[in-house]
Amino acid sequence: MGYAVRRLLPIECERLMGLPDNWTNIPGASDTACYKAIGNSLAIPCPEWILGRIAQVIREKERLRGPSPAHPHGNNVTNQINNQG
Repeated sequence: MGYAVRRLLPIECERLMGLPDNWTNIPGASDTACYKAIGNSLAIPCPEWILGRIAQVIREKERLRGPSPAHPHGNNVTNQINNQG
């Protein structure tokens, strides 16, 4: 018994890459153009996780070290990370 493999729809590829639904749904764009755009992108959850872990390590090191005497309110990088969410 043979099995056929179905091609993924652009919306399914977007979901696999962590993009919002219909991210590549541009009027007049072919499915091929959408596949190409999706293929040239990063899977959003990957860099999001990596950068989140880097931020976590920075916060932990600064917590253990304490605020710098030159910066009594903490490190500027940590403040930027904390303000992003």
